[in-house]
Amino acid sequence: APNITVRIVTSALAYAGRSSSVMGVALRKPGGGTAQIFLKQVQDFARTYDGDVSILLAYVIAHEIGHLLLPRMPHSPTGLMKGDWDRTLVREAAAGSLTFTDAQIQRLLAIR
Repeated sequence: APNITVRIVTSALAYAGRSSSVMGVALRKPGGGTAQIFLKQVQDFARTYDGDVSILLAYVIAHEIGHLLLPRMPHSPTGLMKGDWDRTLVREAAAGSLTFTDAQIQRLLAIR
């Protein structure tokens, strides 16, 4: 099983030295990697779309871990691995219906 670390930092400024709306990044290394999450950006996104910060934080973490576990399957047009998050995605997250696609689930289940 891959070795994955989740690191939550105050903002993307700590990562890139500049302001950004990106809520997280997946930093791969042999055998796993780090999902780095930018709390300020998650809070700003939640405020913009009237979403629950804790729910969105959990989904951002899952999204970045998805990048680490599915390195050859980048963003998808729908679902948890969608690249551009919007109001619809916030509603799906609030309803608990934001998931990986069937193909992504099959790949995740194959990881041993």
